[in-house]
Amino acid sequence: MAKGRGWLIAAGWVVAAVATTAAGVAAVDSLGAGLLGTGDDTTLSAEEVRRRLDAEPAAPSAPPAPATSRPAPATSSPVSRALGTPGGTVHVHCVNGLARMTAWSPASGYRADDEFQGPAVTVSITFKKGREEMLVNVTCVNGEPVVQVVPDDD
Repeated sequence: MAKGRGWLIAAGWVVAAVATTAAGVAAVDSLGAGLLGTGDDTTLSAEEVRRRLDAEPAAPSAPPAPATSRPAPATSSPVSRALGTPGGTVHVHCVNGLARMTAWSPASGYRADDEFQGPAVTVSITFKKGREEMLVNVTCVNGEPVVQVVPDDD
């Protein structure tokens, strides 16, 4: 009898698992249809697309700018770059001719010192390793960060 009851319990578990899986699949299918649309998979022919586009009202066009209007003032788009040096990497953001150092990461064995983050015409940081030092200066030239490394030869 114990053997027969084991099969009955196993069969009950299988039926429960199948019912749960079916309910889950139905729920996901229903949710997917709600998220992705009505389930109407109608494909339009090229002719039908043209016909529907022709039926749409034309969007009003913007009037041309008056000939006497002044051009908009030039604004500098922000530019961010990661610049690698032997002593480490600096992340610099240029906007309106000014540099701002947003992050830095010393190379293995180096440490960072004397950080000047800006915003300024020139930002700087010194990477040190033992007695070795290198000064890293970054300026913005034509809106792009440009790095200059000055080794300390002491």
